[in-house]
Amino acid sequence: MMQDLRLVLNWDPEFAEARSMLAMAELEGGGVHAAMDSMRAAILLNPRSQTYLLNMAQIYLAGKNWDAATAMLDRLKSSPDPEVAKAAREQLEGLPMLKKYGVSPQRAAKQEPAIPPAPSSSTATTQKENPQPADEADHPDQPPAAPQPDKRPIKFLKGKLIAVDCSQPPSAILTVSAGAKVLKLRAENYKSLTLIGANEFSCEWQSLPVAVNYRAGGKTDGDLVSLALE
Repeated sequence: MMQDLRLVLNWDPEFAEARSMLAMAELEGGGVHAAMDSMRAAILLNPRSQTYLLNMAQIYLAGKNWDAATAMLDRLKSSPDPEVAKAAREQLEGLPMLKKYGVSPQRAAKQEPAIPPAPSSSTATTQKENPQPADEADHPDQPPAAPQPDKRPIKFLKGKLIAVDCSQPPSAILTVSAGAKVLKLRAENYKSLTLIGANEFSCEWQSLPVAVNYRAGGKTDGDLVSLALE
């Protein structure tokens, strides 16, 4: 993933979202200082992003820079973005436990297995009279698995945007030609698609020179990662 993101940044060094994604990937890999440098670059490119500031606070926490993390979280707890504000408040509340035990309450809650209550006598009797089917007994309900990161490599293509199909919002299908190649590329939600060279997405675009980053496969020829109008 980091290799793919660096390829994207070689193409567009001012791609703030790619900088942010690289920072969090570096943090996951244990590179706190590298993550901090990448996130600083992302914030410089998009200083209004509350999410980037929250990510930087997480990097400060990972590096045990408690004062900087506390100052940033205290600022973000009043963020106009309700999700960012909630996350900042939760991290501030869990900061004492993180300092003392090295783990936040949220992570501890995820790691601690739930202890089922002991069955009452009436429950036990009911279970004897109405035993579960073998498949249900052997496979109790499990929480849904966490979504896996998309490991498909990011590809780059320059060509012409022929047409946009927005008949099934919020998704959009973009037809892009490059020489003899014509691709149908899908944006899962065109309102949140990363754009370069335009303030907002338009379903009326056609016959425009573009550069795209995409992952091959999916429901069409590929899934869009970003779109740049040239």
